[in-house]
Amino acid sequence: GIHHLIDYNTEDFVARVKEITEGKGVDVIIDPIGGENLKKSYKALGSFGRLVAFGFSKAVSGPRRKVLHLFKEYIKTPKFSPIKLMGHNKGVFGCHLGMLMDRQELLQECMQKLMSYFQSGDINPHVDRVFPLNRVKDAHQYIMDRRNFGKVLLAADDQ
Repeated sequence: GIHHLIDYNTEDFVARVKEITEGKGVDVIIDPIGGENLKKSYKALGSFGRLVAFGFSKAVSGPRRKVLHLFKEYIKTPKFSPIKLMGHNKGVFGCHLGMLMDRQELLQECMQKLMSYFQSGDINPHVDRVFPLNRVKDAHQYIMDRRNFGKVLLAADDQ
């Protein structure tokens, strides 16, 4: 379970991680934000820690994707050298969840595990808001505006 919560918007999460772990850092960080946040996430890793980049929400939040904003965020994204990674005993890799469509057996296995965790009560996702299916655009905008604190669901019409 979760032992410590850190709000990266209001706290220096690298300093808090170092404080909580007595300077050791953490084993794994899963970073959906991207951009310069990856640099902070990397600093919070301990020896043999792994950083998983699976999103770039920093660049695509707001009402529309703006090319200039996307480019600025890309420029701020750290470039990781294999030599430095070896020297720090850390690993960084990216994961494009959409590419799992090519690995149906892996996707199905992961979904089965996830559902078993849900059914056993080991995980209990927080539902922030439910939109009717005909308001899919509003639901997407709600997420893009980063207003959700938890899952946003679409409910199919009963008719």
